[in-house]
Amino acid sequence: MTRGQINLIVPQQFSYTPPEPDERQPRIADLLAVQDMSGIEKGLDWLDETDAGQPYQVLDIGCEYGAGTQRRFGGDGRFQVTGLAAGDDESEYATNHHASPNTTYRVGDFEEFDSLSATSFDIVFAAGLFSKVADPDTILERVWDLVADPGVLLIREFEDSQHLHYPDNEDLNVAIVATGNTPYKSSRQYGRKLYTRMSNHLDPTPERVELDLQTYHTAGKSREERKQYWDVFHANRIQTVLERAERDNASDSTLEMADYLERAMARAKEEFLTDDEFLDAVTVPLGAALKHSNSGTDADQ
Repeated sequence: MTRGQINLIVPQQFSYTPPEPDERQPRIADLLAVQDMSGIEKGLDWLDETDAGQPYQVLDIGCEYGAGTQRRFGGDGRFQVTGLAAGDDESEYATNHHASPNTTYRVGDFEEFDSLSATSFDIVFAAGLFSKVADPDTILERVWDLVADPGVLLIREFEDSQHLHYPDNEDLNVAIVATGNTPYKSSRQYGRKLYTRMSNHLDPTPERVELDLQTYHTAGKSREERKQYWDVFHANRIQTVLERAERDNASDSTLEMADYLERAMARAKEEFLTDDEFLDAVTVPLGAALKHSNSGTDADQ
């Protein structure tokens, strides 16, 4: 089907439906758990070398529906955790379904962090934050300001520039391009910058910056594992376009693009799940930075 052959349909008739966030997030937490926990353990090793004391105050930015926060920090007495959600629905769901004695969830602004301006945290963890903001460099600086001294910043992002698949799949190509061209709410272009920005863009300059770059792929995976992979790395690529198409004032061009993309995604998903020889691979960067301005003084004591 070409763009000129698209038949417009109302948004409610779309045949491709991304998984609900409360369904998708546990799959992300499970698939990326080893990488996340490795980053957290690295941060703990760094903090053990400082005078920071337990329980460590933790801020999990973009906790969404709480599954990832619970998996990373819940029930662990080393942490006292604040999960920052984008809206009341997310915060309420997290509180009702992923509660822990050491965790509270609240609503916050990912652009300004006004409600947290007088607070600092021993560990700040942010997953997928920079695909949701208009000015990632500025937000990185604001997030760094929330890190205590001493303290650790951990950031995990997706990065499409290192995505590959074979054989070529035009429908998936279309969805990936659409993701890159969609304004900030679904862009996946910041992961490649993470190490450099954390190394030279922060004040005070981190004492240490390290990057863990992991590759995830579908080779040798079962259908259920491929479905989990799809849900984590591809399923919500056109979410923003679909949301715009549902607005009362959606333009014909928006409806046309949404229709085109949802059909492409439906076809891509079918091939993705049914062709065991189709290879898809992505890299996921997780950056870690240590703030420790008084490290020289500590060493002398």
